[in-house]
Amino acid sequence: MTDTPAAPASAACAASATVSAVVCAPAWAISEMREKGATDAAIAEKKVEMEKMKTMLNNPLLNAAMTFIEPFPVGLLVTLVSAAVLRKRPVAALAV
Repeated sequence: MTDTPAAPASAACAASATVSAVVCAPAWAISEMREKGATDAAIAEKKVEMEKMKTMLNNPLLNAAMTFIEPFPVGLLVTLVSAAVLRKRPVAALAV
């Protein structure tokens, strides 16, 4: 893996809609870390973490599972709240 400056990649991402988000996101995250004053060791660790995630998400089954799991808690919460609000109440409780 070669270490290239983040600025050209960021400029390319901003200038062209055809550049992949997979290319732009790591360059953006690394340039953000550099701006915040992260050490070279922390940046290298983040690059390794991003490469592991990229490799992991190349598996279609794992990618589908991650895509399902991410919004699932929010959907479950919305379902439970709406079920509680819209549940049928006994007729006797309404007459009071």
